[in-house]
Amino acid sequence: MTNKEIERDKKLFLELLNQAGFKSIKHFADSNEIGLGYSTITKWSVEKDKNGKLRPFPKWIFSWMRLYIENKKLMRLQNDKLIKENIRLREKIDNISKIIGC
Repeated sequence: MTNKEIERDKKLFLELLNQAGFKSIKHFADSNEIGLGYSTITKWSVEKDKNGKLRPFPKWIFSWMRLYIENKKLMRLQNDKLIKENIRLREKIDNISKIIGC
């Protein structure tokens, strides 16, 4: 993997990190979502291996981040749907209470 490809991966990782709602790499590491420490994550694209090449990002991290982002969106939609349903039910209860005089 070339340094240019690693830099491209770093840019993609930082974009995905932002989309996922993490404020920084430290915030991501501290959340313990994937069980990797901050020092491990910060070595990606910075530390050189024994051949002098930059350590690449693990390929699985990109699919994991995309799935994490998608899951957050789905959870948010589900929560919004539940909130709307609760409001609708509350309005029905209020209307029935008015009808029966409670």
